Formats: sequence, structure tokens, C-alpha cells
Amino acid sequence: MSFAGRFNAFESVFWIVIGLVVYWRSHRLSGASRKVGAVAAAAFFLFGVSDVFEIASGAWWRPWPLLLLKVACVAVLAGCLAARKRAWRGGGANVPDGTDVNEVKE
Repeated sequence: MSFAGRFNAFESVFWIVIGLVVYWRSHRLSGASRKVGAVAAAAFFLFGVSDVFEIASGAWWRPWPLLLLKVACVAVLAGCLAARKRAWRGGGANVPDGTDVNEVKE
């Protein structure tokens, strides 16, 4: 396997692990924070899976559905980041549905 292939394999594992960690951490929250965390975790996981396909294709833009998947994952992650920033800016706690982003489910 080439250096690029090994790098993509490492990157794939990295993003999948990040997705699992984000899911585990967000699973302890409640309300909108939990939902945003679950969506972000899925996007990280899918981004890692897309790197596996990138190894086979040799490029992140080929075939076009791979490029579309990567763009969609980045867009979803940007939306999740924007939702978290809105929650933090609004006093550090409240999100649109009124739940506390720091509230831990018991």
C-alpha cells in the first residue's frame, strides 16, 4: 500500500473513532444537545467510511458520489458547529428548544 493509502487508512480510523467518542459524550446529554451530538457523530463516522472508499478510488473527488458524501459530511458538521455556537453565545446554556446544552441525563 502506498503512503497515501496508509495515510487514508489511518485517517479513516481516526474519523470513525472521533465519531464514536462524540456519540458516547453526547449520549449522556439530553434534548437538542443529544440530537446535535448524534448527528455530528454520524457525520464523523460517514466521513471515516468515505476515506475507505477513497483508498480504493485513489482520489477524494472520484467517483462523484464520494465527493458528494464528503461535501455533505462537512456541511452537516458545519451546521452542528453553528448550532453549538448559537447555544454557547446565548448565555452558554439554552438551545432553541429550551434544553440546557450542559445538562447531563441521569
